[in-house]
Amino acid sequence: MVTNCTAISHPTEDALPCAVLQYADDTLIVFRANQAAATCLWEILDNFSSIIGLHINFSKSTLVPIHVDDQVLNSCVNILGTEEKVSRSSTWDFHYQ
Repeated sequence: MVTNCTAISHPTEDALPCAVLQYADDTLIVFRANQAAATCLWEILDNFSSIIGLHINFSKSTLVPIHVDDQVLNSCVNILGTEEKVSRSSTWDFHYQ
């Protein structure tokens, strides 16, 4: 469902669907941040939840922005009903040997 939605695209290539990775009960959805994509994703997850009868706890979900404008980020946070849990000022440390 998510990969078939044209509003939700790969973060670097419009022609590709978003990346969906799953392990056990965790799901990682990597997509280009925009209002249309966030709305479509929320609708898909809400419909899935209603059909299956499971509850998605959006307050436990994590939104990790990478190079996202503050206005777009705030819009996505409001649509998805979660919060940004990674500070924009945080850095990702990579150590090379």
